[in-house]
Amino acid sequence: MTGRAQTDSGIRSRGATGYGQRGFTLVELMVVVAIVGIIAALAAPSFNDFIVKNRVKGAAEEVYGLLLQAKSEGPIRDTNMFFNTSPGATWCVGFAATAGCDCTTTTSCVVPVAGTNVVQVVNSAEYPGVTLAETFATGTGAEFNRIRGSATQQGNINLASGAWQLNIEVSEQGRIRVCNPNNNAMPGYDPC
Repeated sequence: MTGRAQTDSGIRSRGATGYGQRGFTLVELMVVVAIVGIIAALAAPSFNDFIVKNRVKGAAEEVYGLLLQAKSEGPIRDTNMFFNTSPGATWCVGFAATAGCDCTTTTSCVVPVAGTNVVQVVNSAEYPGVTLAETFATGTGAEFNRIRGSATQQGNINLASGAWQLNIEVSEQGRIRVCNPNNNAMPGYDPC
């Protein structure tokens, strides 16, 4: 014998000798592809909703961070800080140490850092499909006092896309918070 199993008739068996079937049949492969396709079709709508929700959250967190930075720069620079919004589908929010900061231009909302003007703007280009609305009584922004941190007026900045939305509330005392206006299951945010 040469190490291969033989039957009484002299024909080799297909056991563990390397003559067995390897890989998948075409039918097995087609069944797996069909199952994966069905699962992907069921998951696609919720995945799109996930993307939209995270765009709103990202935009709200970035605007919130920009406003906190504006408020904290006042005492550091010993000057009041002004923030401005430009609402709509192509929106922006920016701040500067001078009144009249226009976030739609690239040179208006700047803060000098080590002799270089650094642009302080968040805009809709990074968050497609997210719109901005605001409710400040006069104008489209406010001023943070350098000593008290208070704001000259209170208002809300609403960021929304589809069924998802978040508000950034600015109080006259200078408190800035992100909240959920419709309690629409946006996890991690208190209702407004």
